[in-house]
Amino acid sequence: MVKPQNEQILSKLSKDVEQLKSKQEFSQQRITDLEIKVQLHEQTMGHLTKSIEKIEENTIWLRQTIMRSVIVGLVGAGFSVLTAIIIWLLRIG
Repeated sequence: MVKPQNEQILSKLSKDVEQLKSKQEFSQQRITDLEIKVQLHEQTMGHLTKSIEKIEENTIWLRQTIMRSVIVGLVGAGFSVLTAIIIWLLRIG
């Protein structure tokens, strides 16, 4: 009577161990998949960071070019106004 009960308990424990092994394998596979995804995301972030740096460099160059154009335009307009005033004063005087 004790033997069948012990065998049932042993059988149940064996099944439980197999289930735990199966769950552990599944969990380990999920962890591996997540690690791979993290690596891919890190690579993507690295590429995006490089792209953003290039865009920033281009933006700085564009901003400097626009500012130089505005300054040259203002200096040119200032000289035009100054020249117009001088010519006007020469005609009057």
